[in-house]
This record gives sequence, structure tokens and C-alpha cells, in this order.
Amino acid sequence: MTFSKEPEKYFDYNKREIEIYKNWEEKKIFSVDVDSQKESYVIPMPPPNVTGVLHMGHGLQDTLQDTLIRYKKMNGYESFWIPGKDHAGIATQNVVEKELLKIGIKRDDLGREKFLEEVWKFVEKNRNTISNQKKKLGDFVDWTKEVFTLDPDYYKAVLTAFKILYDKGYIYKGKYIVNWCPRCHTAISNEEVEYIERETNLWFIKYPIKKENNSKFFTNYEKLVKEGVEYIDFIVVATTRPETMLGDTAVVVNPQDDRYSNLVGKKVILPIVEREIEIIKDELVDKSFGTGAVKVTPAHDPVDFEIAKKHNLEFIVVIDSKGNMNDNVPESFKYLSREEARKKIVEELERKGYLLKIEPYKHSAGICSRCDTIIEPYLSDQWFVKMKPMAEKAIDVVKNGQIKIYPERWEKIYFDWLTNIKDWCISRQLWWGHRIPVYYCESCNKMFVSIENPQKCQYCNSINLKQDEDVLDTWFSSWLWPFATLGWPNRETKELKKFFPSDLLISGYDILFFWVSRMIMASLEFLDDIPFKHIYLTGLIRDKYGRKMSKSLGNGIDPLEMVEKYGADAVRFTLVYLCSEGQDINLDPIKFEMGRNFVNKIWNAFKFCFSYFKKYNNEILIDKNNFNPYKEIDKLDIYDKWILEELNSLKEKLKNYFNNYKFNFISSEIYKFVWNDFCDWYIEISKFYLNMKNETSIFKTKILYYLLNEIIKIIHPIMPFVSEEIYSFINSSKDSIIFEKYPEPIFNINFSEDLISFKIIEETVKSIRNVRQELNIPISESVIWIKLEDKDKKVKELLNRELNIIKFLTKIENINIIDSLPPYKSAISVNIYNEVHIKIEGIIDYEKEKRRLMEELEKIEKEFQKSESKLNNKEYLSKAKIEAIEKEKEKREEYLLKIKSIKEKIKMLG
Repeated sequence: MTFSKEPEKYFDYNKREIEIYKNWEEKKIFSVDVDSQKESYVIPMPPPNVTGVLHMGHGLQDTLQDTLIRYKKMNGYESFWIPGKDHAGIATQNVVEKELLKIGIKRDDLGREKFLEEVWKFVEKNRNTISNQKKKLGDFVDWTKEVFTLDPDYYKAVLTAFKILYDKGYIYKGKYIVNWCPRCHTAISNEEVEYIERETNLWFIKYPIKKENNSKFFTNYEKLVKEGVEYIDFIVVATTRPETMLGDTAVVVNPQDDRYSNLVGKKVILPIVEREIEIIKDELVDKSFGTGAVKVTPAHDPVDFEIAKKHNLEFIVVIDSKGNMNDNVPESFKYLSREEARKKIVEELERKGYLLKIEPYKHSAGICSRCDTIIEPYLSDQWFVKMKPMAEKAIDVVKNGQIKIYPERWEKIYFDWLTNIKDWCISRQLWWGHRIPVYYCESCNKMFVSIENPQKCQYCNSINLKQDEDVLDTWFSSWLWPFATLGWPNRETKELKKFFPSDLLISGYDILFFWVSRMIMASLEFLDDIPFKHIYLTGLIRDKYGRKMSKSLGNGIDPLEMVEKYGADAVRFTLVYLCSEGQDINLDPIKFEMGRNFVNKIWNAFKFCFSYFKKYNNEILIDKNNFNPYKEIDKLDIYDKWILEELNSLKEKLKNYFNNYKFNFISSEIYKFVWNDFCDWYIEISKFYLNMKNETSIFKTKILYYLLNEIIKIIHPIMPFVSEEIYSFINSSKDSIIFEKYPEPIFNINFSEDLISFKIIEETVKSIRNVRQELNIPISESVIWIKLEDKDKKVKELLNRELNIIKFLTKIENINIIDSLPPYKSAISVNIYNEVHIKIEGIIDYEKEKRRLMEELEKIEKEFQKSESKLNNKEYLSKAKIEAIEKEKEKREEYLLKIKSIKEKIKMLG
């Protein structure tokens, strides 16, 4: 090998990232060996929707997972990032239904089997979309191991889980209030309901109280009101949903509410319907809401449902599965939509004198997370899983430390949710998904569960069987993910024995409850073991103003667009840099420029070093794989020792940060070392020696080679493409950098004294640069004095010995080391080791400069006050757009920085 290949001026990420990934695939470097004797390291990939597209949340989570998989691979583990896709019942069915509607076809027109054929066609056509997108991010995945939640083996695992729980008595069928989506025509779980604050009204309705011994008293209520009769008794009920009142079966008050204690037990006449219902009492009623009297509609409200069960009330369903009024309402309201019925009912109440008043009201409305339709609490027959017994085990494994959650603050939230967990509605009124394995015999009217497709009734041998129409909630299949992907329910597979339990799960905190916690429960239930040892919960990615990304706001950021614009390494590095302890990330796309600039910095450093590798080609190649600077300590100067000490410190920190998932610290420490220490200081210092064409220059080149090799191995887990590209230029002995050992700290060598020596030189150089630049004095006219106290003999010796380096780095020749005040008027910059003076006498008119700076300061302070006043103005803050407010805040910060800078310049002038 020779260093003959010439690197491009820039790293062409758009071209090379695709080529590098293809090369990885061709060389099968992603392959996972189940027979390997290496210790395994496993992360189950949260399975994306089969028809989905990559969003920025995927980008963040994939980057973190990929970083750890590559890091562990380089540390000698058999790393396995379990890949797969989720069939995504509601989402996929919705997409296909919309596609069919474009050509005028409804799913009911096709029937179940034909519709499912269309879904499979769509899925087969689109299922690789997201995998290809993940490849562009650089995901280190053995795609031959990919699992789909509707694969035959996985399907069997889901049905097996259902049967186990059913046989144990944990699965049951019942009529309960569920969250119903009128658009998706199915029940959805509590966790799939999002809540938004909506402006609505509170309608106050008069429910006439029936007089004792006079059941006909209120039949002419409307007539009496029109005639001005005001002594009629009534109870006022406040509601946000007048359309549901047609299904009322009681009015309820709080037992502690003295206003209504004498009315409990009396009958009222339900307006419009004119049905008698009773006034009851229950502690579930909030006395402060409305009038304290609440209508009870058991079939359309979860709280009312609980009240009705306790008081044996009638359940009357008045809204159907499509969100329309049904046959149980008066003729004039039948088949109207919820919205149309509300309007008409309010008009009727007002016309008949039942409407007391209307007040504006804000409330939190539940919407379907899939289609944004307002959820209808709906009474229907559904399948449920008892969760309490499984939740108790899931609490224990986190409490006793078998599973650790990062950040730790999420543990309390996890415990609270599991302690108060409700039974899980697992049935969905869809066609796409795992069909519930329950069969009904039409001959003996019995029901049974079967994993296989039965040919006859297990009770009477009749062939007249009908399978349950519903499918299982998508989460019922994905809660088996950590082990069903490895061959369960067959407990003897090599994969299950080698790779279960996994080591880490990375997921967004938003699915802690309906996926992460359920996987823990499932693993404990079906395998009596934890699914993973650690859980890392990421924050959500929001726009730069902190708003949740949504289609309606149009504020989403496409990660692939960012990859195309900045490169995958830049996107990955930036996301890791911003990932702080599971906090939400306010992301401005411009932040990816930082990542791109860092890639460019690394590439330029490589090109500089490479030019000397070629120059000293033979000397470097002789022992490039054996060169160890620690074995040639006598040849190391303070700069070599300093950079090696910093490198060793970096390795030690990274080991700790990787083990504790301190992702932003990993990236920030790498950034500091590579950009500041290696590029801005060590390379610049090396330039002083490299062109000497002697043993020193060759030795410095070897040090550069060693450092660059260590750096590309260190950055590889986060920045796989540029590190692989550089590796191919300087070390092609292996197929990929991934097979190199991740750099480990060395504990038996200490260069801490040299570290201090360098810090003295560094601070001195910084002070010289700062004071000259602040006063804008040309290099050619710069005269510098470095003033030291008498006691600082060692520092003086050091600076005298390294004075040529100081001059080289500052490009100033006239630098003097003194122990008294300089002979001319000078400006001063103080650091912790010395004072740096620069001559201003005869160079600048410092009184004139001071006056100019004072005038500039006055102007900027006025602008700052304007900005401050605006941001303290409540009227402005209430009316201005969020973008304008943020812009104003940025301006204020800029003014503050300018004020600080000008004051420092004035201070220097004395």
C-alpha cells in the first residue's frame, strides 16, 4: 500500500454515502452470527409502520441506536439491532381505503377477502420504502433478519399469546365504554387519543322537576313558559354535549352538595324526549362544574358509565358507529350527524324554553391520533385484557433494579401509570391485522379459542363455525416484539437463547405506556424474564419555537431532506449533540450547519495530514500499524504529551458517557477535542515542525497518523460515512473501520504536568490574539509584553523556551517577556497565568477611540431598552406571532453581547 490516492477537495456525501453503504452491504459487514462465541449486545428496533416514512423522531432514535450498535461492535460484541416493521392496523387500512376511494371503491364494495388482497398489494409495493430511508441514515442492520408483524411465524406468536391469556382468564369479552373513532370505525386505546384544547360552549338546560301526585303537570311546560308562568320548578344541568342528552337516564349531584339534597330521589322530565328520569347522588360529580348538577348519559361518557353501573341505570345508545344519531332518538333527529343534531337540539331547547343560557367554554377534546377525528365514547361489545396482575410484576422489576429507566425521572411516571392501570381494550373493528382467534358455533352456540383454523366445533363437532370479525389492537402484536422476533413461542431457537433478553430499548417517552411497559408485562408473562435491561427514553423533536410538529402547522422537518442538504453524518452528529437527558428538542434546520461544518473540519484536517503521509510515505508505512507514541516517550515534546493526555481523557469520558447514555456529552466532548484541541491547536503547532525534513518532522507526522486513526475510530459510531472514507485512504488492511477496536483509555501513563504547561502557553496565545483583535491593531505593528511576577520562574522559563512557538501561533515577532510594567502606554489582557500588554501609544488615539466606543455603546443600549420594553409588554406578547417574539428575543441577546464586548474594549483602553 502507498498513500497515492488523492482525496477530493470536499467530502461528497451525496455520492459517497450511498456508495459506502452499498459496499457495506456487498461485503456483508452487517451480518449477525447466532453461533458466535462473542457476548451479544441487542437492541430491538421499534418497528416503524410498514407504509410509513421516516420522520425526525425516527432520525433521532435510529441515530442513537446505531451509534450504540456500532460502538459495541467495535468493542467486540456480537451486535444485533433487531429490524422489522409493524403492520399498523388502523394507519395502513386508512391509507388503502383512501387510495380506493380515489377510484370510487369502498371497502364494503369489495368484501373482507378482496379488500385484504388490495392491502397486501399496497404493502408489498411500499414495505421497503422506510428501510431504504433508514439506509440513507447509515443504519447498521442485518436486513436479512427483518421481521414483519404479519409474517406467518409472528402471526402464530400473537394467536398463541391470546390463547394463553384467554385460558388463564385474563382475556374476556364485555360491553363497555370505549374510545370510538367514527372515521376509522373502530375502538382505539386510551393512549391513542390525543387531547387538544377547544373553544366550545357550556349549555345550561332546564330539566323540569316532576311534581308529586301530578305526573301530567309538565306536559304543557312549553305553553306555561310562553304564558309567563315562572313558578315552575326545574333543575339546571350544564353540558358541553347537548346532542347526547337524548340518551340521558338520570341527573346526578354530589352527596355533599347542600343545594340539591332535598331533590335527590325526585323525578325530572327529560326535555324534548319527555321521558322521566331520576335525580341521584354520586361522589364522582364535580360540584364546581357548571351548576353542580350533571346529566347522566351512560352509553356515551366513561364517567357516566361507571355511575350507571353503580345505580343500575338504563344504557341508551343514541349515536351510531359513524357518529350519526340512530333509531333511539325522536324522529326529527334520526340519522343527523353529531354536529347537525347538536345545532337542531339547541334550537329546539331554546324554542321550548328549556335553554337557560349559553356560556363560552374551553375544554380538552379527545381526538384520534390517526385521523384527528373527535372521539366518541361509545358503548359496545369488545375484548379486554386484565392488566392489574401483569402490571404488578412490571412494577417490581423496575423497583428492584432488574430494569433501569433513563432518565430516572420517568420511573415515577411509569409506577403511577401501572398502579392505576385499567383493562386494555384489544379488539379493533378492522379487517387488516391479526384476526381474533375466537370461533362461534352456530349449532351449539358455544365459543372457543383456536390457534389453528378449526374445521369443526370442539364441543359438538359441527362445521357451522364463524370466526370473530374483529382484529387485535396493533399493540397486542408489538408488545411481543423483543421475543416473537427471535422465534417464540418456540423457546428452543438459537436466536432466543443467544439474543434474549436484549440489552437496551430506545424509544420516545410518548409510547412508554402503550408499548414499552406492555413489552415488559408480556415478557414477564410469557417467558418469566425481562425483555431488556435498560430503557432510554428520548424527548420529542419540536420545531424551533417549541411547537409539536404537525401537518396542520406545516412545521415538520423531513430528515431525508436534511440528509440530502447536509449529509447523514452532519444530521446524525447534530441530533446526538442536541439529545440532552431525554429533553424535548426545539429543532431549527439551520442547526445542521454545525454538523456539516464539523464534517468539513474533519475532512480538511485529514487532507492536511494526508499530504504529509504522502510526503513521508515510506517512513510512515514501515511501522504505521505498530507505531505507539507511548513507547517513545523520550521523543515527545509538551505538545505531544498534552494532546495524548487530552486524547486519553476523552477516551475515559466517552467510556463513561456511553455506559450511561450521556449522548450530548459524547458528541460535545468529541467536538471539543477534534475541533479545538486537534485541529486548532495541535495541527497548527505541528506546522512549525513538519517542513523541517528531519527526524522531528517525520516523528510529528507519525503522531498525526496515530491521532487521526484514533479520531476516526472514535467518531465512527456517530459519523460512520466520513470515518469510513478516511479509513479507506489511510488504512485499508480491513474491510471496514467497524472491525477496528474502539479506542480504550490508558491508565499507566500520566502527562498531567505537560497538560499544565500547555495550558499556560494556550492562555498566553489566546490573550495575545484577543487583545490585538479587540483593538484592531495590525500584526505588523503589534508589540507584545508578557508580564510575569518574580515568583513565576518556571512559567518564565517555559515561555522563553517556547517563545518561537508563541510567535508562530500569533504571527507576531515582537514579543517580550518582562517582570515589570512595559515602557509604553499599553492595553492589557489578563489570564490566570500572566498579563499580556500590547502597545497602543503612537499606534491608536485611545481617547478618540474611547469616545467612539462610548457613542456606539449609547446607541446599542437604547436599542436594547426598546427590545426589553417590548418583551415586557403583555399586550405585545398576547398579540404578536410566536415567530416575531422569538426574533425579538434574539435581537435582545445580540444587543447584550455587543454591550459586553464594547465595555471590555473601553476597559482595555484604561
